[in-house]
Amino acid sequence: MINKSSRLLPAYTFFIAIANSNSLLNPRYLINQSGGLITVPGHLLSYRLGMTFKRMAKTNGFARGVVEAIGVEQRVRGDSGNKIFRDQTVIRFTQGRTGPGDSGSVWLNDSNDRLNNYAAAVHFAGSTNGTRSTSFPIERAMRTYGTLVAIPAGAGRYKAGVAKGKAPKNNYAYVRPMTRKQLALSPIIKSNAE
Repeated sequence: MINKSSRLLPAYTFFIAIANSNSLLNPRYLINQSGGLITVPGHLLSYRLGMTFKRMAKTNGFARGVVEAIGVEQRVRGDSGNKIFRDQTVIRFTQGRTGPGDSGSVWLNDSNDRLNNYAAAVHFAGSTNGTRSTSFPIERAMRTYGTLVAIPAGAGRYKAGVAKGKAPKNNYAYVRPMTRKQLALSPIIKSNAE
C-alpha cells in the first residue's frame, strides 16, 4: 500500500499486488465468463473523458463503461469510517454493473486503435446502485512502484509491457500525471500478507 498525504497536497492511496515469484503469474487477462484470455500489452500513461473501457470482475463478471469524470474527490464509506480519495476517475457502466468483490479489477481500454486492451484504471469502489465505478489511474501505482505489465514470452518466461498514451500538454480532458512533489510524499509500505 502506498499512502501519500500532506496538509497541502491531496492524499493518495494505492494498492498493488506483486508476486513473490514469477511462477505464480499468468500475465493474461480473463476477458469473458467462458475462460477466454487475452494479453494486455501494457498500460496507459493517461486517458481522456469519454473513453470506453472494459473489465472482468470477480463478482459481476464482464462490463463496459465510459469515463464520465476525472480528477474527482470521492468520499467512500468503509469499515474504518469515511475516507476521502482525490484525483479519482468515475466510470459509468454502459453494460453490466459493479458490487462487493469487484475491487481490484482492472479497466482496459476498449477501442479499435493501437491502444486497445491497454490497462487504464483500477476499480476500488462502486456507487450504491452499482452503475458507477470509482477508480484510480493505473499509471500512478505503476510509476510509484516502478512496475510494468508482464507479457508472456514463451516457455514460462515474461517480458515487460510498455507504457503508452501520454496526455497532450495543457489538455485537461486527460488524466494528469502525478508531480514529482506528490511522488516524493509516497513511502512504500510493504506487507508480507499471504
